[in-house]
Amino acid sequence: MSRLNLNHLLVGLFMLAGAGLALALVPDKKMSDVSDRVDLEVVIPKAFDDWTALSSIAPVEVRTGAKEMLDETYDQIVNRTYVNKKDGSVMMVTIAYGSEQTQELKAHRQEVCYASQGFDISDLHVAREKVAGREISVTRMLAVNKSRSEPVTYWFTVGDSVVQSRLERLLVQMKYAFTGYVPDGLLVRVSNMSTDKGYSYKAHIEFINRLLMEIPQDQLHRFVGALS
Repeated sequence: MSRLNLNHLLVGLFMLAGAGLALALVPDKKMSDVSDRVDLEVVIPKAFDDWTALSSIAPVEVRTGAKEMLDETYDQIVNRTYVNKKDGSVMMVTIAYGSEQTQELKAHRQEVCYASQGFDISDLHVAREKVAGREISVTRMLAVNKSRSEPVTYWFTVGDSVVQSRLERLLVQMKYAFTGYVPDGLLVRVSNMSTDKGYSYKAHIEFINRLLMEIPQDQLHRFVGALS
């Protein structure tokens, strides 16, 4: 057996064992019940620096089936479109909070969401970026639908960790299962209208870093994980 196949087998066995252990532990309490509840509408600023939230350009619309899944997965969803009064640039932000980030209510991947709305997805990749003083993994992609070209940057948190893969999510869930708690979590997505994906990806990080400076420090771990 090749080393690559052996590695895949070991990861698969570990995930299977971990899933069984997580089911056996079955947490019966929510972290959101013992921690300060976040109110996204209050915490996320509608104006900061030269940016002001408008409603003239909406993030990608969600079809009925996907919307039902979103409503089941997340307790709060905030969609904001910000315009820069100096240069007229526009950034779209979606932040969604779920009080129960379990295997059954796992955050949906944005490339799947966009594809279901008729977008063609390209340049899908993972990158490491410094966000609010943490180095985290973000997913990037270019979503195109007719004349709409939208570079996207997004990530997920589960509890106080940013997670990328299914295995990372399972490990965090197992950690919380040992404490008897179900972790909460967030989806953070930033996008803009542009055909210049390289410039846009950099602009996303600059924008979200400035936005997160307005978030209270005691809430910041929800958005970008705890400092190591």
